[in-house]
Amino acid sequence: MKQQEGQTEMKKELALLEEFCSQEEISLVNKIKERLESHGDGYVYKDFLHGWNLYKKGHMGKHDLYCDMVSILSCNYQDFLGELLKLFLTDSNSVFTLIDDGVEA
Repeated sequence: MKQQEGQTEMKKELALLEEFCSQEEISLVNKIKERLESHGDGYVYKDFLHGWNLYKKGHMGKHDLYCDMVSILSCNYQDFLGELLKLFLTDSNSVFTLIDDGVEA
């Protein structure tokens, strides 16, 4: 029963991803998903996806998302942190938003 609930929740998170994200963002999320699941870190992906969707729905700022991702991805997936920061910096007005949110670019 809990496994079904988890799968249903994951499907909802993925639907939100497709609704609110650019193609570049979806590509990064899929890359993260592929690597995390292939290394048996599905729970890390679930945490990542939840934080990402909170950010995309406006419930979390870039700074908070980046801080969460540092705690989630910093041990084994630092390359993804660089890609995430790069994605933020290529977004329109993101340099100012990142600085305003507390992350210096």
